[in-house]
Amino acid sequence: MERTAEERAGRRKVGMVLFGLAVGLPGMVVFTDKTDSPGLVGMCGIVAVLGGGVAAAAGAERRLLAIVPGLLAGAGAFAALLAYASVRDSIRMFELVIPLGLGSLPGVGLYWLLDSATAASGETRGEDATGG
Repeated sequence: MERTAEERAGRRKVGMVLFGLAVGLPGMVVFTDKTDSPGLVGMCGIVAVLGGGVAAAAGAERRLLAIVPGLLAGAGAFAALLAYASVRDSIRMFELVIPLGLGSLPGVGLYWLLDSATAASGETRGEDATGG
């Protein structure tokens, strides 16, 4: 069943909100924790990476293809958020968009490359390139 443009846009919005929550909240927990516990950073990092994969799968048209790039996007965004927070004394919520967006670019690029390659491959074989 072909989805309308509105349905696809809605799915992408859900994925972006989930990604922001899944990566931004663990990042803020680490930023506000003054104990510098490696266990807390590791746990929040795992939550961010897995959350990135789930959010990408929820927001993408081709869910299975989006999982690995989503994991990469989650890891990159969490690392960028930690790096950004390490040089700041305080952070406003709207500032989170900058490191989250920049850090997720490698995952977004990987998804775009995989999607383009598999769509082109499916078209040359005469198969349905929608993945489902």
